[in-house]
Amino acid sequence: MTSTTVLVFKFVIGLAVGSFINVIAFRYPKLNLGGRSQCRKCRKKLCWFELIPLVSFFAQKGRCRNCGRLISWQYPLVEFLTGLAFVFLPPLWLIAAVVMILLSAIDWRLMIIPDELSLFLAGLGILIAIVTPGDFLAGYGAFIPGPDNILLNRLLAVLAGGAALGVVFLLGRGQTMGLGDVKLAGALGLLAGWPAIVLSLGLGFIVGGLWSAALLITGAGKMRTLVPFGPFLVIGFWLTYFFSQPLLAWYFSLI
Repeated sequence: MTSTTVLVFKFVIGLAVGSFINVIAFRYPKLNLGGRSQCRKCRKKLCWFELIPLVSFFAQKGRCRNCGRLISWQYPLVEFLTGLAFVFLPPLWLIAAVVMILLSAIDWRLMIIPDELSLFLAGLGILIAIVTPGDFLAGYGAFIPGPDNILLNRLLAVLAGGAALGVVFLLGRGQTMGLGDVKLAGALGLLAGWPAIVLSLGLGFIVGGLWSAALLITGAGKMRTLVPFGPFLVIGFWLTYFFSQPLLAWYFSLI
């Protein structure tokens, strides 16, 4: 097969996996995976041609064929992001991405970050640190030096991530930040390492702040509107993974 064919094949497989992630996310916490999928509004069971990842959503113009109500954009977004993950990520990082997409989908709907998923990411972070140790920031990491020992490096990242969000949790008395976010930040520390976790959290706060500002400006939210923070932590992590070096190069060019 040509390289293009392989990439298309990976993307299609990713779409299928993304579709399954949606099933889990929308049925959580009951996790009753049996039975056919149905419209979440009118409860009509869906036919096979209404379940084709991405295609069905846009063919139906984002609406249920039976009741005409809008279908959540989570469906195509999760499918598309999972497809991209299958195309661009090596195996271990692909697993991390799939778990983070599931975690984000659950948190966005229920404002809950399952401990099991954060714990899985932490274990995966330890494995990645042992098998493929690396620094997202390359030479830029020297600006915030840390221990050379990989285990001490990851321990520092865990403490930094957990402590940073833990302070926000305590200051806000659990109203501005959930304990699940604190645990997730620690798990991401194991995956990102030091000092990449600093940039990862910083970008997460920036993107989350921009989203909250957009809600206020458009009138879609108010000052007391609760916004799940887990997805923004995940976005900050992947921005660091893919774009940390060009972002830092741009930043240092300004100063």
